[in-house]
Amino acid sequence: MNKKTIIIVSILVFWLLIIGSYFTDSEVYTEVVLWLFVIPAILAVIYLLFMLYVGIKSLFNKKK
Repeated sequence: MNKKTIIIVSILVFWLLIIGSYFTDSEVYTEVVLWLFVIPAILAVIYLLFMLYVGIKSLFNKKK
C-alpha cells in the first residue's frame, strides 16, 4: 500500500466511526470516537507550541 492509499483509508475509517456514532446509542462508542479526534488535536497543539519555542529560542541564540 502506498502512502496515498493509507491516508484515504484512514479518512474513510474515521468518517465511518463518526457516522456509526450517530446510529448507535452507546455512550462508550461515542466517547471513543470523540477521544480518537481529541487526542491527536492535543498532541498537535503541544507539537506546535514546542516548535514555536524552538524557533524563538534559536532567534535569540544566534552567535554574532
